[in-house]
Amino acid sequence: MSQTPTNVVWLPFVQPLKPHQVDDATTNVSRGLGGYHHTFLSNDMGMGKTKTYFTAIELKNRHKRKSRQQDIDTKGQSGVKSPSGCQKIGCWEHKRRNV
Repeated sequence: MSQTPTNVVWLPFVQPLKPHQVDDATTNVSRGLGGYHHTFLSNDMGMGKTKTYFTAIELKNRHKRKSRQQDIDTKGQSGVKSPSGCQKIGCWEHKRRNV
């Protein structure tokens, strides 16, 4: 008899992914990170294409966060600062042109 892991939060509305959805999501992400930037998922109706694409988006975001954190760890924080009082890009562009 298997035991439920204690570090996992189980929510009643969250459904686990099926094996083909995991395969499709990882394939989409790996193709996007490689040379192919366009993928087409043509599973039958009811196979969970929407959930697969949401999973692929989450995997891509996790990859971006991880690579950004690795950059911060190796190179340090960015030294780029916006001028004081500028909260919008237009304000920053205006001050940059007038310097």
